[in-house]
Amino acid sequence: MPRKHLAQLADTGAPTGEALTALSGMDARALHDFQLIWANTGVARRCEILLALQPLLEANATLDFSAVATAALADPDGDVRAAAVPLLFDDVDPKPVILLLDLMQSDPHAPCRAAAARGIALASTVGGGYGRDVAVLAEAHVRAILTLGQAYQEARFTGAVALP
Repeated sequence: MPRKHLAQLADTGAPTGEALTALSGMDARALHDFQLIWANTGVARRCEILLALQPLLEANATLDFSAVATAALADPDGDVRAAAVPLLFDDVDPKPVILLLDLMQSDPHAPCRAAAARGIALASTVGGGYGRDVAVLAEAHVRAILTLGQAYQEARFTGAVALP
């Protein structure tokens, strides 16, 4: 990833589509460089970047922000982790669902657990080519959907979700 794009991500101005698109398909070295910048970037900016990637991914299915999203799941801030969830999906790889199950079961931030549960529910409805792991994942999806209500209630209780 070119340094100019990394610098732009750390800046306070709106990141360009070019800089955001450069986050797609990062190799190990680019991810390392990204993580160095990411660690020194404020929470609001990290959320802004992740939220800006979502429409790019929806518009272009060939983009792959899974390395960024997976790294963001380890972020100390719950809002950053929650913003990373929609960037994880790939219809042939069960790893994102496994990450979301772990996030949903163990994250201390209720809105992040709720986002993970919504992501799991979405993955359950979209399906995917999970091969022989499909039965195990389907059972995990059902358990996750059953706990979605609990995560949602906790998020509502903490004020993270507006009452309908």
